Amino acid sequence: MSLLFSNYYTPSEYSISLVLNDTKPNYSGKVCIKLIKNVHFNSEKSANTDYFSIFLNTAEIITISSILKTNSNSYKLSHTLNKEDQSTKYYSNEISIEQISTEEFLILEINFIAVIRKIMTYSDTTKGVFSTRYTDPITGKSDMFFLSTHSQPHFARYIFPCLDDINSKCCIKLELNVNNKFTTISNLPIESSNFISNTENKLVKFIKSPPMSTSIFSFAIGNFDYIENIVKMPVSNIDLPIRIYTMIGDSERATYALNVVSTAIVDLEKKFNVDYPLPKLDIVAVPFLSDGGVENWSMIQIINDHILTPDWKVSDSQLIKLQKTIRDVLVHEIVHMYVGNYITFDSYDHTWLNESFATFMANTIVNYKFDKFMWTNYINTELQNLKLRNMEYDITPIYTSNVKTNRIHDTFNRNSYEKGIFLIRSLASLFVNKDSDLNLENYDVFFNMIGDFIKIHKFENFKPIDLWNFLKSHPSNKFNYDIPTIMNSWIRTPGFPMLTVTKQENGSFKIEQNRCINNPNDDLENIPFQIPLLIKKSDGKLGRQLMTDRSLIISNEDQIDNFFFINANNSFILNISYPDIVSNEIASKFSILNNIEQMNFFNNFSFIIGTHYQSNQSIISFFNIIKSIKKVTKPNAAAMSFGLSILSNVYKAIITLAYFDDSSLYKKLNIFMDDLCNKYIAQLDWENIKWDTLNIDDIILRNTILSLKYDNISIQQIGKKLFKKVLHGPKSSIPTELLNTLFAIEAQSATLKEYKEISKLVRNPGLVVNNIQNGTPNDIQSAAINALGCMNDPELRYKTFNFVITNPDVKMIELSLLGLRFQMNAYKELWKWYVSHYTTFYSKFVRDNKSFQGLFFKHVSQLTLECAYYDPELRNEVENFVSSKNDDVKLWFEEAKDKFANVELLNEANDDLKTFLQ
Repeated sequence: MSLLFSNYYTPSEYSISLVLNDTKPNYSGKVCIKLIKNVHFNSEKSANTDYFSIFLNTAEIITISSILKTNSNSYKLSHTLNKEDQSTKYYSNEISIEQISTEEFLILEINFIAVIRKIMTYSDTTKGVFSTRYTDPITGKSDMFFLSTHSQPHFARYIFPCLDDINSKCCIKLELNVNNKFTTISNLPIESSNFISNTENKLVKFIKSPPMSTSIFSFAIGNFDYIENIVKMPVSNIDLPIRIYTMIGDSERATYALNVVSTAIVDLEKKFNVDYPLPKLDIVAVPFLSDGGVENWSMIQIINDHILTPDWKVSDSQLIKLQKTIRDVLVHEIVHMYVGNYITFDSYDHTWLNESFATFMANTIVNYKFDKFMWTNYINTELQNLKLRNMEYDITPIYTSNVKTNRIHDTFNRNSYEKGIFLIRSLASLFVNKDSDLNLENYDVFFNMIGDFIKIHKFENFKPIDLWNFLKSHPSNKFNYDIPTIMNSWIRTPGFPMLTVTKQENGSFKIEQNRCINNPNDDLENIPFQIPLLIKKSDGKLGRQLMTDRSLIISNEDQIDNFFFINANNSFILNISYPDIVSNEIASKFSILNNIEQMNFFNNFSFIIGTHYQSNQSIISFFNIIKSIKKVTKPNAAAMSFGLSILSNVYKAIITLAYFDDSSLYKKLNIFMDDLCNKYIAQLDWENIKWDTLNIDDIILRNTILSLKYDNISIQQIGKKLFKKVLHGPKSSIPTELLNTLFAIEAQSATLKEYKEISKLVRNPGLVVNNIQNGTPNDIQSAAINALGCMNDPELRYKTFNFVITNPDVKMIELSLLGLRFQMNAYKELWKWYVSHYTTFYSKFVRDNKSFQGLFFKHVSQLTLECAYYDPELRNEVENFVSSKNDDVKLWFEEAKDKFANVELLNEANDDLKTFLQ
């Protein structure tokens, strides 16, 4: 039962006075609570409505005394602790409600003692008031003191008696009695600080806060450094002081973080068009924090590793990664200063929305101010992973209900959080003013609408439906979207839809939706989604349609031609299957699509090919699209790399079976790939290239092209020239990303001399490490091991088999056999070798299946059984061999047969493919 409903009176303001000592395990405190009649009071939930009583949340707090003060009197109260409920009842059977009902004010004064938790390791839980010691960088002694608080989500009850409920917002007035040597910080600035006579202490009073939830209340004392910046805010026109507090000696490491906050907070106020709600902003770097970061109002706390850059040497790539983490965490937390703190969701049922909105807005600010590829990279990684998870039958909706504060982390899972981020992005996409704004990830109209909502509901709690209704009725909803219906559809329905587009005889398009799922069955609840379709036309402008049922017909009057790209800017979580005529038209005008859309176009194929959604048309359509892209540099490099990686996988799957079953297809497919490789190689400059001037996507594109077909003549010529630089330099002349490919290309036509050069690098990778950009010996060793299995010469393959047997101490030596997967003429040789050494391999596996040798047996068995099963001449022999072996081998064999079945699925369109390749 929430105390918010069971109390006749409720707090409206807290005045907290604490005495803190760095040498004591406890602290003493007094809280004076101004009480008002509770508008939420429910008499049915209260045991006593005749006499004064109030329940407050307390945990590990001992009440010394409690008094009720009125205008005319003071009453001593009794108190009863309930440890299980984490509450204390303050009451008197002599004070009737009627007796005090006319009093102008009621003050509940409580004197108490509470605990200071000593935190020594990262596994210790930070809640309530916690402290630690750290090392003085000058003296080397561990006598520096750090004390702070952790109130979120329900830990304020460990700090002082309170109504610890997010729906109870009160003004808080704090004063701290602490040693004069300590710095003090809280949510609001210091109002006054005065020495206490005859002591070493000072009394620090902070400005009274506006109404706030106890979950975002915080303070800190101790030995701190800080750095500061003052920024002119564009809406409030105030000079906002921003400080980052650190442990002594660490302040310079916070310079990057300070720059990020100073930039982002200005943009945040501008996008909302709402004054920043408090007169300062502090960020405190803390040595320990269970949540990693908490959004205390204007006193954000973040664990050191997520806010401080290293003061030791790190590589450029490591520094970029660390800076990204700092940016993402900081901007996320300052968004909460508005949404989460200024306005607050009324239940932990909506934690997904609170956190998802903060990350969505943070990503948008980072995309605009710091990294223009933020959204592109985020979508290319996180959205695709999200889709894969949501194709499972048992995935649950985002919606949750009746979430208790002690179960927040159980219900707020990764899927609901990440799906929420993309759902908020979908919502924001509906309000873009100009078509170009969608390409630029410009959601300022949406943020302004949220700002208008904040102005109306500041200091209040609200439900998501309040926000959806507000957005629906807002003047900026120019297309009259029914926001509550759309959002409820996506929040309460599991998974996401698959759209199948067909062209009708009359020229119109029919779109059908079904839940996108790996293994559909008759029991599946196939509820249609409410889908606002954003359709990019051949002139780059947007068309808008709303799909509310299982199917939708779009007449040819709505379309100029067959260019019909659905889901502009990947705005909604969708997979789409196009007819061939539409796919070809999109591919012929690929430059109309932005980078995200180009990647999405290929992603649609990656989700269809190799699944039950695949048709002969989808395979042929994909080959046709690749063929129609004449210039490899015209599409976005990352999208083209992804498209070619799909092609590579499909090619390898089809060519493997064709080698054994269809020599005509085998020949035609190799000719197609050779022509494609020759065309792409010729379009790029390989002689005068300066790799360090290329961005990572361009490097990966070149690597993808080189890895399409190692034995292609054009690729061999380029690969061998580049491999010489691996061996002989100049220094840092080859990117790390090319290592595996260049070694494999060299191995394809390697002589005995070249074989020895490669095998030598397995043992001594440091010999060439200086020739690789940001390369490590492990990178080189891994590439060299992989290359040993790519040898085409049978004698060199025999040497590789011997190399594996004689180097059992080399970790992951089995990788040297991986390249044999794509050398079908070596399958019999691999099988013979495996059978002849099976007993030796297996005996080591039995002794310790987790050792290098144990894992070696598992990996080699999986590879060999898969390869051998492809060969029709070996299939029966493999079946008979496995039938007499242990359960592990039988399991791996079943996995190999499953993979074979998947490859067979990719080969279903082979007859049509041969016709296409004529």
